[in-house]
Amino acid sequence: MAGQSDAVALMQRLYPGVEFDESVDVMSLPIDRDCDIHGKWRQQDSALGPVINPICPQCKADDRLSGALDRASIPPRYRTRSLDTYVASGQGQRQALDVCRSYVADVDRRIKEGASLMFLGGVGTGKTHLACGIAREFIDQHKTAMYIRVADLISMVRETWRPDSKESERKVYKKLLGLDLLILDEVGVQAGTENEQNILFNVINQRSEEMRPMILISNLTAPEVKAMLGDRSYSRVSENARAVPFNWDDYRRAK
Repeated sequence: MAGQSDAVALMQRLYPGVEFDESVDVMSLPIDRDCDIHGKWRQQDSALGPVINPICPQCKADDRLSGALDRASIPPRYRTRSLDTYVASGQGQRQALDVCRSYVADVDRRIKEGASLMFLGGVGTGKTHLACGIAREFIDQHKTAMYIRVADLISMVRETWRPDSKESERKVYKKLLGLDLLILDEVGVQAGTENEQNILFNVINQRSEEMRPMILISNLTAPEVKAMLGDRSYSRVSENARAVPFNWDDYRRAK
């Protein structure tokens, strides 16, 4: 039959090097494609069936992840970092990694509980790596996350005070509140003025009241963080946050 012959010719073009004849019901065979990056992927379960993947599914997933990481403001240095790529060579590092793995084991529960973390310790100990690894786990489960340095957060709010600002202060706070996870890095680098403390209190207080998870990252000790944030903010965040010590040497200097 002409139709079957045409189908055989089509399948031979789709599968070069594979022999087909008219005794084979080629219309029931799946149609696979080749991706230069990820290899073979299935476009259709059969020649007559609907297209289930118009493009490579892994390329599509990679594009979604890349867009989500952009929206989460994950720094380029940490785009490929994950909990799996964190090298835990000492007991303290293994304990910190275990805390992070436990935290993301049930993301929906963490969001429901408003569970937060504080990563406290010296520079180069992997705090930002693990925090961004947690953010990636949230994103993989189609949750929203955002990484921001405290100095940038304060600047973002202050920008709304300009007469020509196109965004209101209320809108900025609403955006930060709506995230499933907010990561505040470099807590303590700011000057610690009353104005800065008030901005941080507004963010931390709103998220605490709405039980929204946060990760605070600082090179300071817990008492120093308390002094920098002020009693109100520290009290709010510590109500439902676990402090994780990063008290080992800078791994970058050890290389």
